Order: sequence, then structure tokens, then C-alpha cells
Amino acid sequence: MQQATVEGLDGLSLGTLAARLGVSKAGLFAHFPNKEALQLAVVEHAVGQFVADVVEPALAEPSRLLRLWRAHEANLGWRGSTLPGGCFLTNAQVEFDAKPGPVRDQLTQALADWLDFLVRLAASARKHGELRPDTDPEQLAFELHAYCAAAAYQSRLAPALGGTARARAAGLNRLRTQAIDPSQLPES
Repeated sequence: MQQATVEGLDGLSLGTLAARLGVSKAGLFAHFPNKEALQLAVVEHAVGQFVADVVEPALAEPSRLLRLWRAHEANLGWRGSTLPGGCFLTNAQVEFDAKPGPVRDQLTQALADWLDFLVRLAASARKHGELRPDTDPEQLAFELHAYCAAAAYQSRLAPALGGTARARAAGLNRLRTQAIDPSQLPES
């Protein structure tokens, strides 16, 4: 996953990975019969990490509004985590957006699952009176994701633009405009 953030999923090879891990190429073929199988396994691993680092901590929040905020903030943190090339999922989604096949399908499903998670959080917060009744959960989910995607694009290419801080502020401001009680959210 780390290597793919720098070289792309297409840049992964069983030979390079074997050399990096200090194992034989034949040994890797026992686990991954081809490059696509390796790519699919890396995407699956990344999604699992994302769920553990972003989704599960958000669900631990008592307030539904705070679950949305925590998901947004954790997503921003994950994008700037220890991965040398930035957010694996954003990079891979851009790399494979025009390449039909199983890897693109898996990345598309990961994005759909993430957006659905945000929609469900927003709908639940609206239903329980934490967001305004006129809040559009799909629109809110799109905007929170868009802020994070923009931050991912800018964070490595032009870090001086402060994309992560701006995405954090944009998400917080957007949630404040929809919140029944904005005082539940952090000050900044």
C-alpha cells in the first residue's frame, strides 16, 4: 500500500515487491498469481485500514453530529497519515477512474460504501434532531467527501496552499450551518 501511493497501483510488480520484502518472486506467486490479484489484495487491505482508522472511531462518538464530524476529521488525518504518497484510496481512484476492470470495480465500491456511510450518518443525525430537517444527507456527504478529496490532491502537490486545514474548516463550517446545536462541534 505504501509503495502504491508513490508508484501507483500499476507501478506495483511482484518482482519489485519481492525484492523489497526480501522474499523470492516465486514465493509471492503462491499468494498472487498475477499483478491484478496483487492490486486487488492491496485495495482490500487499504479499505480494511480505512474502516479501522476512520469508520470505526467515528461510530464510537455518542452524538450523531459528532460521528459525522469525527468521520470527516479522521478521513483528513488518514489522508495525511504515514503513507509517503498521500491517500492511497484517492490516488488509486484517480489512477483507475478510466480503466475498466475488477480493480476499478473494487475502488468504485469502496467509494460508494464511504459515501453511503456518510449519508447514513447524516440521515440519522437529521432523524434524531441533530441536523436541520431540510438537510440533504446525499449533498452533505458529497461535500464532506469533496473537501477531503481536494485536500488529498493538494496536500502533496501544493502543501503551501493549506488544503488539509481548509478542508477541515470547510467541513466544520458546513456542519455548523446544518446543526441544530452547533455548540456540540469544536470551535475550530
